Amino acid sequence: MGRLRNFVYIITNKNKTVLYTGVTSNLAKRIQEHVDEKHKGFSQKYQCKYLIYYEAFEHISHAIAREKQIKKWRREKKEDLINTLNPEWRFLNDEIPEILKNSKKNPERKNTVNKQNTILAQKSNTMTRHILRIPIRSISESPFQGRFFSDKNLKHVSIKKKLDELKKSIENSGLLQPIIVRPKDEGYELIDGHRRLEAHKQLGRQKISAIVQESSEEEAQVQSVVANLQRSNLSNLEKAIAFEKILKAGLFENRKALSVSIGKDETYIGDILNLLKMDNRIIEDLSQGEGSQDVRLLRMIRNAEKTDKNGRSDIQYRLYLRLKNENLSRTQLKTAIEYLKGPKEKKDLAIEAKKDGFNIKLNRKLTKEQQAKLQELMEQKMQESLKEVFGEFEVGD
Repeated sequence: MGRLRNFVYIITNKNKTVLYTGVTSNLAKRIQEHVDEKHKGFSQKYQCKYLIYYEAFEHISHAIAREKQIKKWRREKKEDLINTLNPEWRFLNDEIPEILKNSKKNPERKNTVNKQNTILAQKSNTMTRHILRIPIRSISESPFQGRFFSDKNLKHVSIKKKLDELKKSIENSGLLQPIIVRPKDEGYELIDGHRRLEAHKQLGRQKISAIVQESSEEEAQVQSVVANLQRSNLSNLEKAIAFEKILKAGLFENRKALSVSIGKDETYIGDILNLLKMDNRIIEDLSQGEGSQDVRLLRMIRNAEKTDKNGRSDIQYRLYLRLKNENLSRTQLKTAIEYLKGPKEKKDLAIEAKKDGFNIKLNRKLTKEQQAKLQELMEQKMQESLKEVFGEFEVGD
């Protein structure tokens, strides 16, 4: 049996919004490479350099297989894995020497992981004062959260069903993952866990388990948005509302800065935000969890016609209803848009300004006689126009 020298590790960025999974036979050297930005690619682009999770293996082949397995997981499952070892997501870079020292001889990976769990659990015990049972009445909602939790929305069938399922799970198994809050004024501000908090309120609970962490305004809002982005039950409209609130608050300079911070493409941010420019009736329907969540199809509908000053567009709404009720494909939707907008008016004459003149295009077939006549008339009109623009004394000089 050899020493456990091979590691699968997960690192994150400062705001804990992006995760990177890797494998190495030299953990200390590899993490230092990430810190020094010598490891090119994804981790360097998103500034992932903080160790938050690891597993040790005797054989490199086992470590590689485990890395491939974890990389296939969704963000939510990776978060659950990290929470089993490091529920507070502490940065472990300074503890690498101790991690290496405690890598025991054990050929069975299952026992190895269990031992690593024990090591990190012991380290986390020194921080348990930050995992508290706090009064629900002391928690205020984040002003940047996008979820629809008004009395009207909570009565909607789909939203009510999901909350009922969560309440049943809490009653049977307890709260599996604490909410995350930060100290604010005399109480706490919610960062992550809006549905869990709402479920506790509906169950009549007075307290809830929470991870209390010190966070700046920007860090708290980024963490809140990213946590929700990784959950399939957050609608695109809810994401749009959260993005808009954050940008209006000036927490980020522009969309690009926000996109980099949460690890998403700027185009994605734009498409999500533009949902708020759609017909008010469409927005209302989307807020109830209805209709298509495909931002590409919704973009086609939005571009078909702008809304008026009252936020309405009959063409948008008619197209949306067809998309929703008939489950149109992209091609079918394109055809429907062309039909509703009617054929484009084709102009007989198109004039395009160039740096050193004009291009004139005539969308009609002419005989030679017609061409000659038209050329003569155009030259006459052009001379008259030049005199009007520049003055008669300049023309022909």
